[in-house]
Amino acid sequence: MFWRLLVNQRKEIKMAGGKEFPRGMSVRDLLKTPQAFRQNLPSSQVDFRDDAGCSQFDNHYQSNSEQLVFYKAKYQELQQDLDVLLEEKRKLQLELISEKSNAEHYQRTVEAEIERIKAEHRTEMFAAKSEADNWKKTVENITAEVNILQENLTLTAKAKAVDSKKVAELQNYKADAEKHKRNIQIYVRRHQASLTDLKRKIDQLKRAELQLEDILNAQKKQIAVFNIVVPALDRQKTIDNAKIFELEREILQLRECIAQQQQRVCDIVTKGLASESILNKLAQENQRSLQNIDHLSTIVGDDANSVINVLTRTCEGVLKEVKEVNASAKEDYMELL
Repeated sequence: MFWRLLVNQRKEIKMAGGKEFPRGMSVRDLLKTPQAFRQNLPSSQVDFRDDAGCSQFDNHYQSNSEQLVFYKAKYQELQQDLDVLLEEKRKLQLELISEKSNAEHYQRTVEAEIERIKAEHRTEMFAAKSEADNWKKTVENITAEVNILQENLTLTAKAKAVDSKKVAELQNYKADAEKHKRNIQIYVRRHQASLTDLKRKIDQLKRAELQLEDILNAQKKQIAVFNIVVPALDRQKTIDNAKIFELEREILQLRECIAQQQQRVCDIVTKGLASESILNKLAQENQRSLQNIDHLSTIVGDDANSVINVLTRTCEGVLKEVKEVNASAKEDYMELL
């Protein structure tokens, strides 16, 4: 009866050590178990003491590990796409700001140049017009005086009471008047060239003003293009924000999954510690069994020593395996901490 109990106890120890902690699997590997494992295979539905339960656990673990690798690769790919989109968005915003600033600066420069040219043009035209009016008034005054003198001479000739001295003075005055008239005509001809040159400059200024207006129209067209591009960039920004929101939602889901996996690992570690206390009790019971076997060997004799030695080696092997499993579980637990 005692030997039968010992053999049954050995089987339970071996199954517990071989199935509860599979070889090649640590507590760190259990951290990678996805959420589907907890949904499809709760620990209360798995019996690790038979091969079917262990095979079921291995299949779910392999499938969920592949899903976790796929999710990690997808997350890294989405993160890289997000970084590229943010960098392109930043570059486009900087280019848009620079182009707007250049266009506004060039527009202000063109408008200031046009105003300056118009002011110079008005000043020169006003001065030339004033000078021409002055010379015109001078010529009109001299012409009026000459006409008056001619009328006086006509009246004097008609009256036939002309003094020779006065006639000579009048002739001299007339000659002086003619001389002044010729000088005025020469001066007018000289300034006529200046007026022609001034008109030519005015025509050049008008052509320059037309060119500046063409440049200004081109700048206005470019600004209109910018006004079309800016809404497109705003729409792209809205799309990027939607993508960022979707990525943040997926990140939150992944974080929630990781938190659930960590809780699952804590539960497994708690069960491992409980299993460790049970295994320690079994080891103590095994030690007492070895002592009982030694006591029986003294009673039965040499004929039963071979059987007892076999049982002793078996129990020692089971105890060694239990200690190895406990040591592996402790190492994984310390790494997890």
